[in-house]
Amino acid sequence: MISTLKAINETQKNNQPKPLHSTNEEIAKIALDFIFAAQDASTSSLTFTIHELCKHPNVFEKIRQEQKIVRPDSLTSITPELLTQMKYTWQVMKELLRPPATIALHLAKKTCFSDPEKFDPERFNSERMEQIKFDKNFLTFGAGPHSCLGQRYAMNHIMLFISLLIDMDFERANRPNKDKIMY
Repeated sequence: MISTLKAINETQKNNQPKPLHSTNEEIAKIALDFIFAAQDASTSSLTFTIHELCKHPNVFEKIRQEQKIVRPDSLTSITPELLTQMKYTWQVMKELLRPPATIALHLAKKTCFSDPEKFDPERFNSERMEQIKFDKNFLTFGAGPHSCLGQRYAMNHIMLFISLLIDMDFERANRPNKDKIMY
């Protein structure tokens, strides 16, 4: 996107024809792709976050304890500096982004993660060293030069969301067929 905008600027300066795919309509479509991709992924991730925290109240309680230390007043604004102090919340966020089987190529196997079917935020604790051993298998955002541009945004979004949940109590409604998908 940035390279396209730079190319348009250069061609205008040099009185050359616009590069391909650089009409206002095409640029708007690209921008909307980014916006909708971020919204869809974020909404799904936040819904999954609530689902997993309901299933693991002990994890949610540990988050609360950490938040009370890092941010004793829950009305305190969450800054990037505070986010870096939320070590356990970071581990939970990483574990939330490591679902058991996101796609066929990224199946949870013991060769990729220890006890892959278990929800275990501590796997990302620096003392366990698993993050170093298995980091190459954490492919939620892809890898290399073509990895997701929004990964930092998404991770911070989830961290912020989890941090703001600590003042709420909620539980999953237990009703018949609760896990059955309804159309």
